[in-house]
Amino acid sequence: TTMIEAVICGKMVITPDYSDLINDRDWSFFQHYPQLARYARRLEDLEKYLFQEAQGFIYDAQIKNDFLNEYLSTTSGGARLRAESAIIETIKDSANIY
Repeated sequence: TTMIEAVICGKMVITPDYSDLINDRDWSFFQHYPQLARYARRLEDLEKYLFQEAQGFIYDAQIKNDFLNEYLSTTSGGARLRAESAIIETIKDSANIY
């Protein structure tokens, strides 16, 4: 939820880039919305994001809204059910790999 809160607040999300380690399945929370995250592979990437790109950073409103509509819901509990389903699928996928 912290990453969702960061998007809501308009803060840049920076996450490690695991694409060279995990290439046989989705590994990023932002897999379908790559524009919402900055992926740092090296210290230089992290420094660039923090010291150059963070100032004046703004999300594309349509992409941000699409993402939030997918992961958030009304008070009817829809978000909880989607999160629960995603967790269960991740556990099942992991069990099939190992």
